[in-house]
Amino acid sequence: FNKDQIDKLTGVYFPYWATDAEVDGAMQANGTVIRIWRIGDIEYTETKQFAVSRAGKLSFKELVKNALSKNTQQKMVEGVQPFPLDKAIDFKSQYLAGFQAEKRDIEYEAIKSQIQSELKDYSEKLLKDTANGYTTLTGVRTSASITNEVNNYVLLPVWLVTYRSNDSSKKVYYYAMNGQTGKVSGVLPISQKKLGLTALGIFAGLAILFLIGGYLI
Repeated sequence: FNKDQIDKLTGVYFPYWATDAEVDGAMQANGTVIRIWRIGDIEYTETKQFAVSRAGKLSFKELVKNALSKNTQQKMVEGVQPFPLDKAIDFKSQYLAGFQAEKRDIEYEAIKSQIQSELKDYSEKLLKDTANGYTTLTGVRTSASITNEVNNYVLLPVWLVTYRSNDSSKKVYYYAMNGQTGKVSGVLPISQKKLGLTALGIFAGLAILFLIGGYLI
């Protein structure tokens, strides 16, 4: 893998919505514990019933959703997630010099109900997962209420690469690389691990950008 084999290299900032949230959740269920043992030729079965109750406050960080419906490379781009959003910096136009930047065409309100549904589903699953140690769990009833929700519009940096093999076939490959971590996705002629390590020596790291209202909309 070398620079001569790269047909096209493009640094692109893709738009996403990143959501942080706090959720109050609760669960009630009927738990059954069955214990079986044998003494001599006699088998004994003990069944115990429990009222199971769970409640708690759950915090979620950086639930990321695509803000571009026309993203033809979406699968590849999603394949290089996650991005370290804790390293994001405030947007300045000079950061985009020399790079492409896609504009969002999906507003947060359009996906708000989907995000809230996912947050509630995640909360209910986490509560259920705490009810372990039971043979069966029946009559499960869950509830989840979002008490705080903050969304940020972010630009996530990705290198999009057209790569040509150096054998007689000259086969063309396409892949994406996380501009922060070097994680790669796509159809690759060599191992992803090897490519990721090698590519980091060729491509510069890019900044994750937080966009405050009014920028690049």
